[in-house]
Amino acid sequence: DTEIIPITILVTAAIFALTASPTFLYLRERAVAQPKDDHVSYFRASFNRLQHTFKQASHFKDLFRFLLTLAVYQSGVSTVIVLAAIYAQEAMGFGRQELIILIMVVNVTAAVGAFICGHLQDKIGSVPTLAITLVLWIIAIVVAFLATEAAHMWIAGNIIGAAMGSSQAVSRALVSKFTPANRSGEFLGLWGVVIRLSAIIGPLSYGLVSYFTQGNHRQALLSTLVFFVVGLWLLMRVDENRGKLAATES
Repeated sequence: DTEIIPITILVTAAIFALTASPTFLYLRERAVAQPKDDHVSYFRASFNRLQHTFKQASHFKDLFRFLLTLAVYQSGVSTVIVLAAIYAQEAMGFGRQELIILIMVVNVTAAVGAFICGHLQDKIGSVPTLAITLVLWIIAIVVAFLATEAAHMWIAGNIIGAAMGSSQAVSRALVSKFTPANRSGEFLGLWGVVIRLSAIIGPLSYGLVSYFTQGNHRQALLSTLVFFVVGLWLLMRVDENRGKLAATES
């Protein structure tokens, strides 16, 4: 079984190369490079720029609130993405072949979820759409926690897929709406920083809960509910129209 793993990695690399090629071939760089102070190292200049970006973002109330909200619920998303396979194996007894099929199906569900949520955003707005996806995450975690047979895990997995594709697509769209046109690269870069931090915080918290509960993966998974519930609560304090107006007027 392990012989096919290097092949799948090569296929993944080929897909990345194929999808990234149009960007490098046809997308033109219009930004003008800014000169760096010779007396400041690249490391120091990077942190100075990051500090400046955070300071500028704080002037946009709803953007800053949403970035905080994103940091919370994305920690839960990152945890599930990284550790769902381990949970399926350890808590539900999934074999490798069954796990691979589940992951493939979940990715298809994620694509469908992202497509549907795009239309939903146009009808009801980004914040309500994101709230729906967070509710889906909560339902999926509860179903996975209570699962006693493989069928329950398949249900939870497909709900997770729909929520995963939707929540990440809506998040990017919402940051774009709250970002002034002349600072899109800077503030979307800040979005990327928040995503990376969440990818550390979430799985680390899962590991700590698992450690202190003597390897109880069900309890560790249940703990991720905190990220989604708190994230949903924080999201209710984000005003989409006000955030868009602030970005337009700046």
